[in-house]
Amino acid sequence: MRITDKGKLASAKGFANESRLLAALLERGYNASRVDLPHSTYDIVVELEQNNIIRLQVKTVSKSGSVSFKGGVRGGADRFYKSDVKEYIQNTDTSDAVVGVKSTKKNGDTDIDFWFIPSCYIEHLG
Repeated sequence: MRITDKGKLASAKGFANESRLLAALLERGYNASRVDLPHSTYDIVVELEQNNIIRLQVKTVSKSGSVSFKGGVRGGADRFYKSDVKEYIQNTDTSDAVVGVKSTKKNGDTDIDFWFIPSCYIEHLG
């Protein structure tokens, strides 16, 4: 069954972008894994060395070319779901970097761009 509902499609695209980043990291030799914790503020962890990991929050780059730094809100299929989680801006307590993923498709991916934005820089922007 092909997904046509706009919200579900956005959710599927976000999951696909997490997979794209994870695959790129693994192909380049990084020890990385998807985080399977429903209340986590990040999507992927990368082990740089023993007992030293970085936490990555993956975001889909918008059609206008921007990356959202918001967390605690739902996009995609369940974007109207209300929980006790409050909206916040990504920071060094919630992740180490936000990664914007932009893919261009023509019968599969032709180009994938990853934009790494350190959380300390996001904090600096205010």
